[in-house]
Amino acid sequence: MRRLLAAALLLAAAGCERQAVKAPPPPYGPWEAGKTLIYRNPADQTGDRLQVRVARTDETPSGRMVTQTYTTLKGQSAALFRQKNGGIWLVLDPQTEARLLPEGFPDRVTTWTDRHMINTVVGRARPDLPGVTLPDPDMVGVWIESVHDSGEGPRRRILFVPGLGEVQALTWTDGKWVTTNILVSHGFTDDREGAK
Repeated sequence: MRRLLAAALLLAAAGCERQAVKAPPPPYGPWEAGKTLIYRNPADQTGDRLQVRVARTDETPSGRMVTQTYTTLKGQSAALFRQKNGGIWLVLDPQTEARLLPEGFPDRVTTWTDRHMINTVVGRARPDLPGVTLPDPDMVGVWIESVHDSGEGPRRRILFVPGLGEVQALTWTDGKWVTTNILVSHGFTDDREGAK
């Protein structure tokens, strides 16, 4: 009888473990319709800001398709992204994509090259964003360093955070890292009806 009871308890525990399987982590980019992120360049004295808004999200067999709008004082543009298994691609046209983050990011891939840019995971860090409240105060992001495979051009580092994407960008200038883009605000600008 004790053996049967022990076996039943083991089966029940195994069933609980199966039910406790975590949902996949959010991608390292914004995806919720209506999500709006505001950035500024600390060196820009004009007061201009970049507003990035998720205009629409569609689930498809090839991944989540995310339409984002970009607004500054100079105008507005839009871009389409595909998110799948941790990867994010900029859709340039129906047959061409630029890989921003590879599938398996950030745990299974540490270096990748796309369109002559060598990208390397350089570490994890908690974002330091003065005045910005993150969805989770213990949130940890991943720093990516990008350089052209020719060795020419700027050397950049970007901190990506789950559910938000880029929160800070640095450029190597005159022997030091200089912030060229930083998240100053985020939230929702509508009731997320664009999600499907």
